Amino acid sequence: MKVIISKIITVLAIAILFFGCQLKDSKYFIKKGDYFYNRGEFEIAVKNYTKAINVDEKDAEAYMARGVTYLFKLDKADLAFDDFCNVIRNDSNYNWFVYCNRGWLYLIEKQELEKAESDFKRAIKMRPDKLSPYVGLSSVYVKKNLLDSALSNINFVITNNPEYNDFFVQKGMIFYIRGNILKLLNQDDKAKEDLKKSDDIGFTELIKSNKIDTSVKNSDDNFEKGKNCFEQNQYDKAIPYFKAAMKDDKENLDLYVWLCRTYRHTNQTDSAFKYINYVISKDSLFSSKIHERGMIFVFRGFLYLDLKQEQKAIIEYKKAADIGSILASRMLKAKFNIDYPNKE
Repeated sequence: MKVIISKIITVLAIAILFFGCQLKDSKYFIKKGDYFYNRGEFEIAVKNYTKAINVDEKDAEAYMARGVTYLFKLDKADLAFDDFCNVIRNDSNYNWFVYCNRGWLYLIEKQELEKAESDFKRAIKMRPDKLSPYVGLSSVYVKKNLLDSALSNINFVITNNPEYNDFFVQKGMIFYIRGNILKLLNQDDKAKEDLKKSDDIGFTELIKSNKIDTSVKNSDDNFEKGKNCFEQNQYDKAIPYFKAAMKDDKENLDLYVWLCRTYRHTNQTDSAFKYINYVISKDSLFSSKIHERGMIFVFRGFLYLDLKQEQKAIIEYKKAADIGSILASRMLKAKFNIDYPNKE
């Protein structure tokens, strides 16, 4: 009898221990993490949020708490990014803030403009009254050279709160952004006003990836910087440099060709057509050190291929071959099995 009672007590003790441990669910560790967070003991807070995740790996709140701590208190952006992704993976409607934070990290740390734009738009849809995603979206549009959209978004922020600032948006930064947009739009007087406002407010350091270099006036400098960005596949950064160079050297047709190529890589086909058509209208035999004679028609052929208009592309390649392009003849053979020798 004593043996049986002893076994029962042992089973009960194990059960109590087991269920007692189970009572410490993820929320228990989140609260504990919050306690240490509020005390400024952020590493201990992270350890508790991690325990919460170990208990329930689908607890979006735990990932969010840890991600916020990583980003805002421990300067560990990569780890924060992973946590924000896990929040959204486990609860796509968690809140606007997680999309806003991830959007900024896509923009600043990863240079992924399309994903940043998507996250900022989602944040705005969830909370249209929050201003940070509008600043982020404006920054994305500047990089994509969609200046009207960039201006519209930053104007919304300035209208609602001209002193707006947060973790990502330093005080005065919104006027700095608008000033540079206006400068790119050739509204120099208004640009000067905004840039002065940003200085007066105390803006000192721009988030690294949002920097727009408008201080260089030399066309050749900007042209070279644009080409360097292009060669490094940083197409969104190349566009402002080419445009700045064009402002000082509007007759340089090679700039228009480079802009066509750059816009094509950013899927802005209408703009690409605009610039290559301008070159063809000015000099159909145009060539440069980089672009052999006939290449302008090859590039227009590429654009037609992107639009799946193969017959128009063939016409362009034949035009290019007729004035000496070896590449055009090779394209006709490789892509369409058409023998069409270039004419020297």
